[in-house]
Amino acid sequence: MKLFDRMLLFLVCLVLVGCGIDPDKIAGHEIYATDGQLVQAPRVLSFAVVGNTFGVLQEVDDEDDREAGRVPVTEKLVDDLAAQLRHERLGFLVLMGDQVPASTHGTWNTFDRALRNLIDGDTAPESPRIRMPVVPVVGEREFRGDRFLEGFGAAFPGVGANIGYNRVAGWYAFDCKVRDATWRFLVLDSNKKALGPRWKEQLYWIPRAVENGDYDHLVVFMHHPLLSLVPEREANQEGAPAELLELVEDSIGLMKLRAVFLGHPGTSEAYMVGGRFGTLHLTAGGGGGMREDLQRWGHVRSAGIEATQLEPIFDMTLLNIFNERALEHSFPEVTIDAARAERSYEGFPGVYDSRVFPLHGYWWVEIRGQEMDMIFRLFDGHDGGFTDVYRISFDAEDGWRTGS
Repeated sequence: MKLFDRMLLFLVCLVLVGCGIDPDKIAGHEIYATDGQLVQAPRVLSFAVVGNTFGVLQEVDDEDDREAGRVPVTEKLVDDLAAQLRHERLGFLVLMGDQVPASTHGTWNTFDRALRNLIDGDTAPESPRIRMPVVPVVGEREFRGDRFLEGFGAAFPGVGANIGYNRVAGWYAFDCKVRDATWRFLVLDSNKKALGPRWKEQLYWIPRAVENGDYDHLVVFMHHPLLSLVPEREANQEGAPAELLELVEDSIGLMKLRAVFLGHPGTSEAYMVGGRFGTLHLTAGGGGGMREDLQRWGHVRSAGIEATQLEPIFDMTLLNIFNERALEHSFPEVTIDAARAERSYEGFPGVYDSRVFPLHGYWWVEIRGQEMDMIFRLFDGHDGGFTDVYRISFDAEDGWRTGS
C-alpha cells in the first residue's frame, strides 16, 4: 500500500471513530474527589474496581464469544453494577484504564452512552435512577491519538493534580475519613514512555503527596502491574511500576501500603507480597475489552522475581470453579490438563485457558474504619451472571485473611 493510500485510510478511520479530539464535544462525568480533597465517607465506604471496559464499544467481545452464544461482558458488568447500586450504597467506581480503544470525541461519547445509567455525568440516564461518581485511571489506550490526554480531561473534568498550562495530569491523591481511620487513595500514571518529560513531574509530586503522615492506610491505583502471570504480557513494563512503587514506599511510613490495584492484562489476579501484613496486588482487568490466559505460577523476571504464584486461596477457588464448569460444559481435555498441570502438561505451570475460562469480573471493596474487605465477583459467560467467589480481608490486628 502506497504512503498516500495509508494516509487516506488513516483519515477515513478518524472520521469513522470521531474525527480526533474535540473536547467541547465530549460529555463530562463526575469525579469522586479532586487532588488533595478530604472526603467524609459513610460508616461503610464501598466501591468497585474494574479496567478494560472498552468492550462497551464492541458489538460483541470477539468471534469465539459469538460462536459460544455468549453475551458482551462489559454490557453485563454495567448491568450488574447498576443492580448492586440500587441495593447497596456505592461510593464510587474506579476505572482502571483503557476505557476507550483510542481517544476521540466519538469513542468517548460511545463510552458515555454505555455507562450513563451507571455513572454521574452531563448526559441524563435513560430513566431516573441512582448513579455514582468515578475515580478514573489513565491506561495506554487513553494516549492513543491524544498524547496530551485532552479526551481524558474532558471526560472527567477536574481530574488530576494541577501541573499548570491547562495540561491534564493522570496522577492525584485524596483522603477518605471512614469512622476512626483515614484512608489515602493515590492514583498514578504508569505510562512512562507516553508521558515523556511529564514522568519526572510525577516523580517530583509523589513524595509530596504521601509524606504527610495524617493518614492510617494507603491504597494505590495504576494501570500497569508490577506482577502478572499473563504469558503474553510483560510485567513491570518499562520498569515503571517498580519505579513508582519504590518511590511511594520510600516516602511513606512503615506498613502503610495496604493494596495496589492494577489494570492492563485482560484477566483478574491476586498476589500477596510481604506476608500477612504486606501489600496485596490485585489485577482488575476483567472488564470485557479483551481476555487473556493466566498462569497459576511462574517467573516474573521483568520484575526481578524468579518465582511467584497467585494468592493460594484465590487460585484454589478458581481451580474449583474451573473443574465445575469443565464438567458442566465439557471443556476439551487439553485445557483441563493445562489448568491442572497434569498428564501431558505435568511439570509445566498450570494455566487457565481464556477461550473456555476467561477471568472476567470486578473487585468490590468495603472499608469499615481500620478494616478492609475485597470481594471478587466472577463472570459466567454461559449464564451472563456475576457471583461472589473470593474474599480477602484486612484488619490492623491480624493483617490479611483469606476465604472463598
